[in-house]
Amino acid sequence: AALLGMDLSRLLDRADWMKYQCDESIPAARNPGMALGAVLAASALAGRDKLTVLADAPLSALAGWIEQIVAESSGKHGKGILPVALEPLGAPEVYGSDRLFVYLRQNGELDKNIAELKSAGFPVIELPVTNPHDAGAEFFRWEMAIAVACSVLGVNAFDQPDVQDSKLRTNARIADFQKTGKLAEVDLVNVADAKPAVEKFLSGARAGDFVSINAYLPRNGEMIDVIQKLRVAIRAKTKCAVTAGFGPRFQHSTGQFHKGGPNTGLFIQIVADAETDLQIPTQGLSFGTLIRAQALGDYEALKAAGRRVLRVKLNSWKDLEKLI
Repeated sequence: AALLGMDLSRLLDRADWMKYQCDESIPAARNPGMALGAVLAASALAGRDKLTVLADAPLSALAGWIEQIVAESSGKHGKGILPVALEPLGAPEVYGSDRLFVYLRQNGELDKNIAELKSAGFPVIELPVTNPHDAGAEFFRWEMAIAVACSVLGVNAFDQPDVQDSKLRTNARIADFQKTGKLAEVDLVNVADAKPAVEKFLSGARAGDFVSINAYLPRNGEMIDVIQKLRVAIRAKTKCAVTAGFGPRFQHSTGQFHKGGPNTGLFIQIVADAETDLQIPTQGLSFGTLIRAQALGDYEALKAAGRRVLRVKLNSWKDLEKLI
């Protein structure tokens, strides 16, 4: 925040203000953290466990932070709230009854769409964030809210047991590579043969399920645009919520929910060989090999948790559009 040129005193003042609003002396119904947490948990218990986080463009990064704290805190022991962050906004008819919407509002660019969702009967929580320093208040509000929600759901908000499982499996694959010089790849479908495989895989989606795109690909604007189009195409085909994340980042956000949350996910893991690679000094492997080992460890952890997974191998990153 300091390097971005933000006024740290103002940022912390806003957090301190929210801390006061969430104090135990404040009645529960007027306590922003407790009220939000209670709504999230009650909605999830009633079947609206897909928390769809929408945001005006200046607040999109905050949606990514909310995704992390909700998924990693709540997704364990077969329970949890799935954050669906920045899924392209659609007409009300594309959404199922498992949705609860949160709108991070600054300039109101989504007001028309939000009004349509409300008119269609969807629950929408609007949180005004008028300036960047209000992020401090939102950090505290959501930390409080998720602690409350997890208490209601009956899970510990402060551990991440299934993230560790994926780490251990990745370390084992790295050790194998360092001994043999080879990385055992399993269950890979080449992009040329992906059409029937993807259609068969997605045909198993049921009401209340979600689809997750786990992309071990470069995280850049071009890839994000294609993945957003892919999310819309999958949602149109399945009527399910569609999340997306770049590996290995998502392993420390939605990754905990993937293995520990409800077994309602269909996971499409997408991998490709690095076009430009670099050796890691003294480790006996490259960054490209490390990322492929992380993908393999993630896949093994999903399978061990009984999840439905499809792995697709691209010949080039540009092949991603073929999946649409």
